[in-house]
Amino acid sequence: MTRANTRVSAPFRALLMPFRSMLSGTTQSPIPEPETEQVWEKLLQLANREDRLLDQRETLARAANDAAQARTVAEAASEAKSGFLADMSHELRTPLNAIIGITEILVEDAEDDDRQDQLEPLQRVLSAGEHLLRLINDVLDLSKIEAGKMSLALEAVDVSDVLREVVATAMPLAEKSGSRLLLNCADGVGIVRTDPLRLKQVVLNLVGNACKFTKSGKVRVSARRDGNGAGQRLVVAIADTGIGMTAEQVDRLFQEFSQANAQTAREYGGTGLGLVISRRLARLMGGDINVDSRPGEGSTFTLWLPINETHGVVRDQQP
Repeated sequence: MTRANTRVSAPFRALLMPFRSMLSGTTQSPIPEPETEQVWEKLLQLANREDRLLDQRETLARAANDAAQARTVAEAASEAKSGFLADMSHELRTPLNAIIGITEILVEDAEDDDRQDQLEPLQRVLSAGEHLLRLINDVLDLSKIEAGKMSLALEAVDVSDVLREVVATAMPLAEKSGSRLLLNCADGVGIVRTDPLRLKQVVLNLVGNACKFTKSGKVRVSARRDGNGAGQRLVVAIADTGIGMTAEQVDRLFQEFSQANAQTAREYGGTGLGLVISRRLARLMGGDINVDSRPGEGSTFTLWLPINETHGVVRDQQP
């Protein structure tokens, strides 16, 4: 008969040798020689299988150790990157704020003296500076969130007041695109305990985004309370009649530095950080942002926040 092709390590082979002797004719075994060979071959095969399992276990252990080391290195690199971005953003904002402030003064002087030849280039400088500052603020916010250094200042907030302020701020953007911006707050929305600055930042980002992608249409901001008792939530929905998105595009929305597609990025601009920051802030406040969209029909972004719970890194602010 043909012997099986087996590879057994020396320790296992030494361990099996007594069994070989027991199976051999010298022990007066009642097992015939052919069957003895078969039993011996099966023992060698089992030992070989055990060898392979041990090798695989060692390989998996090494792979797990390598993965743990790689994860540690990646986390350290991520922390270093976040720290670097935070430091650089701060260093860039300081001189940029001075540039914006001086340009605003020059714009006012040009308007007062009716110097139209200076007014237009100064307004372009001011617009570019404000845009750059927004980008820097986005990078700073993202780096602070990733580094776990973003804190919440909780206080009693009148939701209607915040939404009215957001709508007033975003109205020029809606008018520029020829769209109507509407606000509808349900009765009983009232007061919630949250961070007013971060709540305004998230809603303004969503409303501004809706206005940017809606031409000659309608953007509606609505707010209500949902649920009962401890599970009660604040729900703010921003619905537009804009270009809409496919399911695949929606899946890419909350990826850093990503937009729905390349054509959208070229036509509408932006870094793709706004929605990423908004969702992370919403989750820091214990809530989330959901999206429902259809191409050509528009999109609805829904922000929900818990009313009776506190989440995230909190810096409590006294009323």
